[in-house]
Amino acid sequence: MRKFISLLLCLTFIICLSACRSAGAAHTETDEKSDKVTEKESVREPELETEYVNVGTNVGDLCPDLELTILDRDEPFSIHDNRGKITVLNFWFTTCPYCIVEMPHFYDVAKEYGQKVTVIALHANIQGVDLPKWIETNNPQLADGTVLVGWDDNYTAQILFNVTGFPTTVILDRNGVISDIRVGMMSRDQLAEAIQKAMMQ
Repeated sequence: MRKFISLLLCLTFIICLSACRSAGAAHTETDEKSDKVTEKESVREPELETEYVNVGTNVGDLCPDLELTILDRDEPFSIHDNRGKITVLNFWFTTCPYCIVEMPHFYDVAKEYGQKVTVIALHANIQGVDLPKWIETNNPQLADGTVLVGWDDNYTAQILFNVTGFPTTVILDRNGVISDIRVGMMSRDQLAEAIQKAMMQ
């Protein structure tokens, strides 16, 4: 009888030991799988959202780079170098009455937004115009640098944007993408609204 009880206790011990080993092995395997999942998650690269933008002169296109001649500056102004700011490109000329009426709006907006917005008054390449003298006589504000005044040498920008009416205004967002194109005179509110739209993009 004692031998039978001893044998029964031994069998019970062996069974318990086997069960513990199986549970331990299963737990270890689960931990390894968990570690592998954690490792994969830790090295997973973030998904990048890449937006492809066409280079062109329509709204939504990336504006081609332009180098513009600016009054009282030795170096040309690069459109691409101005990324990070809103760029307002206004095509005008001295004998355009609507251009002259709207010019104070561009000056006021440039003054208000400061370093966030660059306003360029790009004069058509009309022969025989002494632009610095005209500014001194008719609009001295343009000489203080708040609005950059430039020339469209060889009509490059006008041809690029197919400018057929004056004034025409092109607005670029911070990435150099064309946000708006307006033909005709703009009020101050219209100009400010267009700039705010570009800032939201």
